[in-house]
Amino acid sequence: MKNKSKNEIIEVLYDAVEKSFLSLFTEHGDEHFYYCTIVMVEAGTPCISAQSYESLDKYIKENGMSDEDKADYKWSWADSLYCGYGYDEYFNKVEELFEERFADTESDDCQYENEYKTWLEAMETVMKMLDQKGIFCKGKKRDEIFIFSEESPPDDESEEFYKCGERLNPPTAYKKWLADWS
Repeated sequence: MKNKSKNEIIEVLYDAVEKSFLSLFTEHGDEHFYYCTIVMVEAGTPCISAQSYESLDKYIKENGMSDEDKADYKWSWADSLYCGYGYDEYFNKVEELFEERFADTESDDCQYENEYKTWLEAMETVMKMLDQKGIFCKGKKRDEIFIFSEESPPDDESEEFYKCGERLNPPTAYKKWLADWS
């Protein structure tokens, strides 16, 4: 198991991420999702997060915030009511593989960096594959959803952060996110 290839990471991750998003969209099918992401938090096992206009409104209301606060939380995976959605149900194999692979890098910083990058690349690949499958809608509806693959804390100083968003999204969705983010 120590020599799992990037394709095996993608396979395990794809299954978990697809099941999580499909479950989320089924259970909350009346909501209008605009942001769907997979995130690796502080070099921990990746998980999904998503925002809908309805969940954002609920979060703002539950936390006693004003409508002006929405802009600060609109693109926050961490403040989403759906952060980590489906993790307990679908991410067991991902967690096992993640821990196993990183355990092999404990004494080698270079190996750790390579493994970290491999996971980030696999995460983006999974989101692209799911998008191509139509999980995040098609046509004009797809233009309304920004999908992402990210790490936390974000490296929003790097070009790669923005290029990932550009690679994964149609120009309309990317420009809308970029205008809000900047």
